[in-house]
Amino acid sequence: MKVQVMFFASAREVAGVSNVELQLDEGTDTQILLRTLVSQYPTLNEILPTIVIALNEEYLEGTSSLKDGDCVALIPPISGG
Repeated sequence: MKVQVMFFASAREVAGVSNVELQLDEGTDTQILLRTLVSQYPTLNEILPTIVIALNEEYLEGTSSLKDGDCVALIPPISGG
């Protein structure tokens, strides 16, 4: 299945990309996706504990199964003044 991943703010900075399309196995969930992303973009591990995940424009709490065509957004906390 194909899943679109969008990186925002500091997630985009540490990964060096704004979005990617990943080919994942059926049955993949958001935790497996995060492990996959960290293996491809190791610097993401630095900010992972602070990231909020949105799945198809809905914020997630916990883990969720993914399906073909899903869009996952990695949203770090907003800072500034």
